Amino acid sequence: MRKNKLCLGVVLFCVLAGTATLSRADVIFSDDFESHVAATSWVEPNDRDPGAPPVGAGWTIDESEETMTQVMRSPVSSSYYKFDTPYGLQYLHMWRDSSGSQSAWAGLTTDAQNQVAANGTMRVELKAHNVSGFDGWGGSLNIGGFDSAPGSYANRAFDISLRSNGEVWLYTGSSVKNTALDAVFDCNTWESLVIDVDFVTDTWSLTIDGVTVGSLGFEAGDLSKIQYVSIGMTDYSGAAGRGGIDDLVVLTPVPEPATLGLLAVGGLGIWIRKKR
Repeated sequence: MRKNKLCLGVVLFCVLAGTATLSRADVIFSDDFESHVAATSWVEPNDRDPGAPPVGAGWTIDESEETMTQVMRSPVSSSYYKFDTPYGLQYLHMWRDSSGSQSAWAGLTTDAQNQVAANGTMRVELKAHNVSGFDGWGGSLNIGGFDSAPGSYANRAFDISLRSNGEVWLYTGSSVKNTALDAVFDCNTWESLVIDVDFVTDTWSLTIDGVTVGSLGFEAGDLSKIQYVSIGMTDYSGAAGRGGIDDLVVLTPVPEPATLGLLAVGGLGIWIRKKR
């Protein structure tokens, strides 16, 4: 009996130690924009050069005229708006006129894509800010993940539109406004977004301020990986817009330690009873 208890204690220790290790999540891409060469004002035409500062390596910029994408030092302010971030000194700032559009995308490495495919799940965490109510601005800050060649925007893994009228639109084959997320989304402040993608069930979810909308389907269905993440400012009302992104993290979560521990202890109990 004493020997069984000793064995049980040793095994439980191993289980807890093992689950503590398994509780981590593997970060496969992240950017807090602090290491980039930031601008204190818009620079032309350098902001349209995807291979040079201020955005720097890891991001590709696709811009038309009357649009600008830069890593900016906080705060950015004018006589009628202020754009600041509590998450560090710098962030990715996007501006578009009523006639322009732009996007910035970051590709995942082949190893990262394979890891997502092997794990079957992925999480995207980020801070997002969209500005409204100034000079009739009505731009939409879009956040998407795609399993296609970078910049082709095909085979969506997820696609979110944060509009400057306070609406949240989710794309699952067509863009649909979500009233539950509208209630907690404030386009004039920084919001914490969490996107969970399940490539086994081909569903994804979006969480804003603790409110989750889940069981969202993919456009194409039956996806197994993601090749890049895209951020962009687009037009939904013919008006200009500004948006910002900070603290972007893409990771592959693993099972919670509590769940693994309970399963292991339960299995251990059954084994001990059988031995007795």
